Amino acid sequence: MVNKTLLREWVSVLRSGEYTQGTGALRKGDSFCCLGVLCDLNNSGTTWEIFGNDSNFPQEFDGEEALLPEWLADRAGVSVNPCVPVDLVNNYKPAEELGWTNGYSSGTEIALAELNDYHVPFDMIADIIWEHYDLGSDE
Repeated sequence: MVNKTLLREWVSVLRSGEYTQGTGALRKGDSFCCLGVLCDLNNSGTTWEIFGNDSNFPQEFDGEEALLPEWLADRAGVSVNPCVPVDLVNNYKPAEELGWTNGYSSGTEIALAELNDYHVPFDMIADIIWEHYDLGSDE
């Protein structure tokens, strides 16, 4: 079951401008993927582990570099690589304008991490999460 309280908090922080958006990993330096923001919000004793000698190298969160740790996915009620319908994304901005047309057709899904890596802004990702998980209702 989706943890709407946790997802609403995630959406709120994505919209806040508090985090700098980055690509290619949950976190690199001070930049975060949308999934990395959720990890950082749930950082209760888990530390970010930096690989390499540069703070801009990818950082792992609880052993994960690109996906949610299973315990956090379970807590949120989503998969480790949450996906949304391409048709929903197209309601916000057509795929051609986002620069991704290959393999994403009507009736398929795209991972939130992929949207992030296609430079879809956090506020738009937040709106998509809100609608996809029906966060406006209490059911």
